[in-house]
Amino acid sequence: MTENGVLLNYLKFLSRNRKSQPQQQQVNTHTMPSEMFSVSEALIVIMDKEEKIVEFNAAAERLSGYTRQEMVGKTLAGLVSQEELRWVSEAIQEVAGDNIPYSIENHWQAKDGSKHLIHWAITNIKTPDGKVQYVVGTGVDITEINQLEKRRNLLMNILHTLASSHTEKDTLKAILQQIQDYTGCDAAGIRLRKGQDFPYAEAVGFSDKFLTREASLCVYQNGEMARNDDGVPELDCMCGRVIRGDLDETLVSLSSCGAFYTGDITQLCSELGGKNIEFNVRNHCGAEGYRSIALIPLRSQDEIVGLLQLNDRKPHKFSEDNIEFLNLAGKSIGTALTRFRAEQAHRRSEMLLEEIIQKAQDGFSLTTPEGRVIIYNKAMEEISGYTREEVDRHGWYYLIFPVEEDRKLAIQKARLAIAGKLEHYELQITCKDGTKKPVILSLTPLEIDGQTFNFTVMIDLFKKYKTEDMF
Repeated sequence: MTENGVLLNYLKFLSRNRKSQPQQQQVNTHTMPSEMFSVSEALIVIMDKEEKIVEFNAAAERLSGYTRQEMVGKTLAGLVSQEELRWVSEAIQEVAGDNIPYSIENHWQAKDGSKHLIHWAITNIKTPDGKVQYVVGTGVDITEINQLEKRRNLLMNILHTLASSHTEKDTLKAILQQIQDYTGCDAAGIRLRKGQDFPYAEAVGFSDKFLTREASLCVYQNGEMARNDDGVPELDCMCGRVIRGDLDETLVSLSSCGAFYTGDITQLCSELGGKNIEFNVRNHCGAEGYRSIALIPLRSQDEIVGLLQLNDRKPHKFSEDNIEFLNLAGKSIGTALTRFRAEQAHRRSEMLLEEIIQKAQDGFSLTTPEGRVIIYNKAMEEISGYTREEVDRHGWYYLIFPVEEDRKLAIQKARLAIAGKLEHYELQITCKDGTKKPVILSLTPLEIDGQTFNFTVMIDLFKKYKTEDMF
C-alpha cells in the first residue's frame, strides 16, 4: 500500500471514532495525510502485523534522529532496548489480536544516544471485512515530566531522611543510595569537615583501596601540613579545589554553582598536564577506571561544609542540567547536615552534663520558682532519701523540713540566697527515714531562655565529717 493509502486508512479510522463530533469543513484527503503527519506534535508510528514500520511521522523523526526512509521496513529493534523490546512486542501483538485500547510506556534510544520515555496509546486499523491490518502507536515524550517527578521525589526522600532520627552514618548512607538510584552512577561519596581535613564521611560503590588512597585531602610537605598565606590548610586534587571554591573555570568545566564535572577525567588530566596549574591532580579516579566525575559542593548558607562526589565508568554521564539540580539538592544536604551535626553536638553535651550531674558526690537540683523539679540527681536522693517523684508531688521544703518553724527559717535563708545576700547556709534536714542530717545548701537563680530557675547544691556534712574522721 502507498504512503498516502496507509495514512488515508488511518484518517478514516480516526473519522470513524469521531462521528459524534460536529462535521468540519471538507478538506482534500489526498493532501491532508502528509500535511497532518508533518505538523503533528505527537509521535505516530504505524506497523504491520509483523511489527515492521510502514509509517514514521515527522515528530518521530525529530525525536529519534532517524528519517522515515531509515525506519520504514524495519522493526523497533533499533529504537527500543533489548530489555524492553520483548514486552513492547507483546503489547503490539495484543493490539494486533484486537485487544484495544492499549497503553504502555517505554524508552526510545535516539540516534544521538539520548534516551526518551514515551507514553503510547496503541490501537489498530482494520480492513473493510474487519481484519486487523495495522497497529498504530501515538506517543508523547514524557521524559521531562518524568524527570521532574523523579527530582521532586529525590528531594522529598532526602529531606525525609535528614529529618529522621538515624545516626549520621545511616543518614548519609541512605542519602547516597537515593542519589545513586536517581543518577545511576557507579559510585558516590560524601566528604565532610573533620578537624582541618575533609575525609569521606560515607561512600558507596568505591573500592577499599580507593577509599584508603583518598582518605585525606590535606597536602603534606616534609611531614608537615602545607598551609596557604592565611594559615589555611591546602587541599589536594579537584575535590580540594571545589571545597575551597577556587577552581579556575578557564581550565575545567564548572557549573554556575561552582560544581565541577567532566565526561572524561583522564583526558582532562592529560590536557591539564600541559598547563601551568597550582595544584596537584591525583587522578586516582581515572586509575580506578572512572571517566565521568561530578563534584558538588555542599553548602550551608555561604560556607562550603562538604562535597558530594559522583563517579561513573561511562563517559559523559552527567549533564549540566543535572549538575544544577544536584547543586540544589546539595544545598539542602549541606544545610541539614550542619544543623544535624550541631544538634548531635548539643545532645552529646547534654548527655555529658547529665552524666556529670548524676555521678556528682554532692546533691544537685534544678527547679522552677513554683517548685517543679527539672533536674534531681542521685546524690540528692541518697542524701535525703526522697525520690524526684516524691519531691515533685509533695514539695521539697515540706518533706525535708516537716516542722513549720524549721521550714520558715529555711525558706527565709533561701530568699536571701536568691537575692544574692547569702552565698550558702547550713541547716539540718529530716530524711525520709526520720534521721536528722546536717547539710550545707547553696541556691543560685538561673536565667535560661527567658525563664527563671533555682539551682540548688546540697553537701552532706554528716558524710563529710565521717570521711574526715577516718583519716
